[in-house]
Amino acid sequence: MIRCNYKIFIFLFSLFFLLSCQGEENYSVRFEDYGALPDNHLFFKNESPKFSEYLIFNNWRNSQGGAIYGDILLNVLACDEIEDGIDNAFMWDLKTGEKLASFNLGFEFEATKYYKPHANVVCFGVEKTEKSKFPLLYVGQTYGLLYGQIDYKSGGIIVYELQENSGSYTPNVVQIIRPDITDDLLMQAMGPFIHNYVVDTDNKMLYSFNFEGESFWDATMDILVVSFKLPKLSDGKEVVLTNEKIVDKFTIPMAYCMQTMFYDKGFIYFMNGSHTNHKWIRSLNLESKKIESKIDFTEIGGEPQFCGYWKGKFLMYFAGDWAPLFEIRKN
Repeated sequence: MIRCNYKIFIFLFSLFFLLSCQGEENYSVRFEDYGALPDNHLFFKNESPKFSEYLIFNNWRNSQGGAIYGDILLNVLACDEIEDGIDNAFMWDLKTGEKLASFNLGFEFEATKYYKPHANVVCFGVEKTEKSKFPLLYVGQTYGLLYGQIDYKSGGIIVYELQENSGSYTPNVVQIIRPDITDDLLMQAMGPFIHNYVVDTDNKMLYSFNFEGESFWDATMDILVVSFKLPKLSDGKEVVLTNEKIVDKFTIPMAYCMQTMFYDKGFIYFMNGSHTNHKWIRSLNLESKKIESKIDFTEIGGEPQFCGYWKGKFLMYFAGDWAPLFEIRKN
């Protein structure tokens, strides 16, 4: 009886392995070719990129998303995974690696509605206030609170003003942007689960990215991309997205586990993948609404968390308490 069960186990395991390999092959077929790239495009088609250490930060902590403004990198921890009151945002000098400041991103706007941001996507916007030299900061993948429980469908984006005082910063919540989850047409267009948001700073647009499926990990269907006019501060402290506010919507090919993203000169660059699965950086041409290039770095590093463009350098970091800032270059 034991020998029989053992043979059955070996057979089932082998069958599972073969099916898994077949699924992997089918998954990658859709990303074989995206056609010719514009001459001014950042990535290099059919080239193997080279990853080299650009900077190593002292006392770095395991981070989620980040954003670059001027010569400063701002990285944010997963605020929903650390204790309240601990600094969860850090500013670094990209020229020297020096830490310039740290502060705590608060999240209580209306405590019955909003929860701590996971900070999957962090980006600067356009508007500035008199209290800050930085544009407004947008921290996304924020979960909602419904009757005191975390509601993964109603999450939006928290907008901060970084008030400066003698080299230190106080982040003030100045606006909340969230979808109206009772609007069936909106949720059909945006997708039913956690949304990633990024700002197009040239055209003052807000883009939402989400899977069609019921899970953030569901990579079996395409990605829904929806655009809205970027809300102004004068629009109020709480802006509710509705179907009537949609400017455009389209789909792009699937990806596994969306990570950070940023906008630059007509393109949105976005990372996906976890520690071992399908780690890519892809570029989306907002004019053609097509993916135009992909860097595959599945064999390198851990979970990808940030990428950004600074003075001709394409930079990124992975998860971890010791995380060099890498530069991606043509090999």
